[in-house]
Amino acid sequence: MNGLAQSLLRITVPGVPDLYQGDEFWDFSLVDPDNRRPVDFSARQQALSTPPDLGEWLFNWRDGRIKKALIAEALALRKAYPEVFRNGAYTPLEVVGKHAERVVAFCREYQGKRLLVVVPRWSYPLLEKSVHPQINAQVWGDTRVKLPFAAPNQNWKGLFHTGAVTPDKELLISAALGDFPVNAFINPDDQES
Repeated sequence: MNGLAQSLLRITVPGVPDLYQGDEFWDFSLVDPDNRRPVDFSARQQALSTPPDLGEWLFNWRDGRIKKALIAEALALRKAYPEVFRNGAYTPLEVVGKHAERVVAFCREYQGKRLLVVVPRWSYPLLEKSVHPQINAQVWGDTRVKLPFAAPNQNWKGLFHTGAVTPDKELLISAALGDFPVNAFINPDDQES
């Protein structure tokens, strides 16, 4: 989970993401990035061409396809909304509730387009001895992100699913991270901010 959170943060925080070719899967070698071994491009291409299956990725998380998929989706988001990433203001968001200290959330905004990023931290106790990097949605309880803008009844497009924002300017962590360990949401194109 920490690797997935780090991967999403690296791509969504202000600045240029630092991505090493060949690190799209897990790499546990203690090697300087300038001295890495040859990259298996065919394995990476095959992972990209395989239809998405969240359940399989979570079950087989050790093979690295889950990280590759996350990086591909986050980079596609950067490509689709370059101005949000290039010029968007960064606003840390308040998280409240039972596990508030275990969540990092922020918003990037540019000309009415908003990106919400939500990742867990210090998550090991919440995994409940699971062998998969996914916290059960019910474990989050009342934990939620306070939003500094109104978003009544909007369904925000997430990296791998669409999530609802409640009318009282809050996003439940159980909804944000219910299907995937980390998430980034972009507001719908058909609404005015």
